[in-house]
Amino acid sequence: MRHWKFKSNTFDKATVLAYMNEAIENQKKELRIMPEKSKTVKVEIPDLLRSELEKIPNLMEAFNVFLHYKQRNFCEYIANVKQIKTKLARLTKIIPMINQDVGLND
Repeated sequence: MRHWKFKSNTFDKATVLAYMNEAIENQKKELRIMPEKSKTVKVEIPDLLRSELEKIPNLMEAFNVFLHYKQRNFCEYIANVKQIKTKLARLTKIIPMINQDVGLND
C-alpha cells in the first residue's frame, strides 16, 4: 500500500522507473520492512490509588491481572481530576470494578 503522490504532471520518468524496478526486486527477494515493537512502559500508579490497592487485601493482585492499557486507564481516570472529592468518588467507583475483573470501559 505504498504510494507516491505527484504534485504536478511533470516528473522525472527515469527516477520513477528506477524506484519501480527497485520495488520489484525487493518483492522478488521477499524483503519487508517490519515495524518496531513499542516497549511497554511501566504504569505509574497515583498515590491515592496505590494506597487503596495496598490497604485492601488482594486488590493489588487483582489490579496486576489487568493488561497494561487497562491499568493505565484506571490510573488516568484518577490522576486526570483536580478536585480530591472527585478523585475519591471515582476511586470508590473503580475499586469494585477491579475486584470483579471489569475494565473501566468494559
